[in-house]
Amino acid sequence: MHHYSESHVQHAAMITSESIAEETKTTIHSLPSELVSSIFKYTYMKSRVELRRRSYIDSNNNDINFKTTWKQEDLLEPSLFPRAITSTCRRWKAIAECHPIFWTRIIAFVDSTPTPLSEVLLYLTLSKDLPIHVYVLRRPDTYLDQGLDEHQRCRDVIELLRPHIRRCQKISFDVIYSSSLPSISQDFFGSASFLETLNLKCRTDDGRAPGASGCRPEIDNDPFLTPALKELVVDGRNFSHACLMIPAWIESLKGHEFQLQVHTFTPSQSIPRDLAFTLRDFVNVLDQLRVNRLSLYVEFHNVPPSTPTPDFILPADSYMLDNLSSWFLTEIMEILANDYVDSIYISRCPVGAVDFEFSAHYLTLDTIDGSEEVSAFLDCWNGAELKVVDCPSFDDNALEALGGNSSFQSMETRNCWNFSPEAVKEMVKTLNESVARNIAGGGYHDRDGFALSHLTIEGHKRPLTIEEKRWFRGNVWSYGHSKWTTSDEVTSLVG
Repeated sequence: MHHYSESHVQHAAMITSESIAEETKTTIHSLPSELVSSIFKYTYMKSRVELRRRSYIDSNNNDINFKTTWKQEDLLEPSLFPRAITSTCRRWKAIAECHPIFWTRIIAFVDSTPTPLSEVLLYLTLSKDLPIHVYVLRRPDTYLDQGLDEHQRCRDVIELLRPHIRRCQKISFDVIYSSSLPSISQDFFGSASFLETLNLKCRTDDGRAPGASGCRPEIDNDPFLTPALKELVVDGRNFSHACLMIPAWIESLKGHEFQLQVHTFTPSQSIPRDLAFTLRDFVNVLDQLRVNRLSLYVEFHNVPPSTPTPDFILPADSYMLDNLSSWFLTEIMEILANDYVDSIYISRCPVGAVDFEFSAHYLTLDTIDGSEEVSAFLDCWNGAELKVVDCPSFDDNALEALGGNSSFQSMETRNCWNFSPEAVKEMVKTLNESVARNIAGGGYHDRDGFALSHLTIEGHKRPLTIEEKRWFRGNVWSYGHSKWTTSDEVTSLVG
């Protein structure tokens, strides 16, 4: 019988425990592929968000790709899914490639360091037949470059994308030149029944038509349709050419509401279709659609009609008008004047050209040139809520004009300082007197004797005196949220 000392026993136990630990040692690289897949799916879901509304494509489908959509994330982030896991090791990449849902967000950079076409093709292949989100863009610091090769890089991506248009759920281009964009009328074909967002953005109209040259018979035989579209952002040339060449596309838009932004277009004399689509044609198209939000940063060819323009009522509730010419702004505002609209946002436009009455519950003026007579424009407006930002010609005369607006209830200004507190007081006094008369006549049961429920002045150069603060507290609706700020002071007008 062998006798072992205590030290021998401890040494043997230590050796045994180390051997067992070595044999049972587990790292993430030794995990079963099924478990790694589950971890990847969990990571994938971290980049997804549940659909807040029923998607056009999710009927009776329990796949998570149909119940969720990609989050709005920084597309440059190195950890963006599946970029991080596929660059770790070959095994992880091979496991990820077995899951088509991981490859449904396709990102192609087209600046001086372009995404390899082989990578774009890999994503298109691995995503099988699932709905995809496609982003074609430049890195943020490259939009001031000349972008000499941008057009060809975009064309290469577009050619890879064309056979997959039917399964695109989102297509987003953000480039420098308008000719780098895909052409709706010459590049897209077939029923894109999944497509909900089509964003074709550019910074410059380079006067060239987008799209490939030559005839594409598949487009004539199978026109582009977007029956599920919810958001359309498109340059004016693309939109006008598509309206002229694909009437079936316009028909496919009629059955549902969507947001429309038309931008960056000046008709070119060298492109016949630019001149064939006029402002009146544009309004005729809008009259057929259910656009709930319309944004315009564009020009259309203006041909005086041979017959009087009918009294169109555009379908949208909200309008954004940015950097329009005098005649175009006037034409659009004349159409809007035919109805009471919910909201109008106007930026960098010659508002002084508008000399007729119009109505909008919300009106925003942003960055209006100091040479424009804002007071005359506001004298034409009938509405309740006004926001004015960076408008040097918003002055005492403008406040006097607002005093005559019996519907006026809310004013917010930011970085406007060419008006005086005295003029604001006079406006409030005039409005309150109007409310008092209406209450005496049996109207305005919700005003409590005060016209304004909200008064916010931000970035004014002159602070209020104690007496002025007291006056405003007694003459602005006490339940409103109101303030007057300068660069170094914040004053609440409501106690």
